[in-house]
Amino acid sequence: MNKNKILVVDDHDDSRQALKVMIEMLGHEVLEASTGEEALQQARDGQPALIFLDISLPKIDGIRVASIIARDLCPGVSIVAITGYEGMHELAIGAGCIEVVKKPVDLSVVRDIISRLYPAL
Repeated sequence: MNKNKILVVDDHDDSRQALKVMIEMLGHEVLEASTGEEALQQARDGQPALIFLDISLPKIDGIRVASIIARDLCPGVSIVAITGYEGMHELAIGAGCIEVVKKPVDLSVVRDIISRLYPAL
């Protein structure tokens, strides 16, 4: 697990790129995925310490992706669910996410999450 690597998963290019830019501004390396399948591969191959995961993904939704990553691929990785929908908190936490953030995500939220999880970075 590389504490400087953060995986951003979102099927909307604009949302993914905005989050990527915010994280890079904070000095971290960003891995990207636009589908659940890509997220699973990036989690396995890239071994990120933190994943920002959109819940609404095509084919394999973010809840299922979080469950597979937390249970099988990278136990112990911190997964933050990102959603524009209300009422996803319980499902996301049950799948292995440590918290749920409402879209659109702003820089102060990203900075707070990273500094709480990895204060030395």
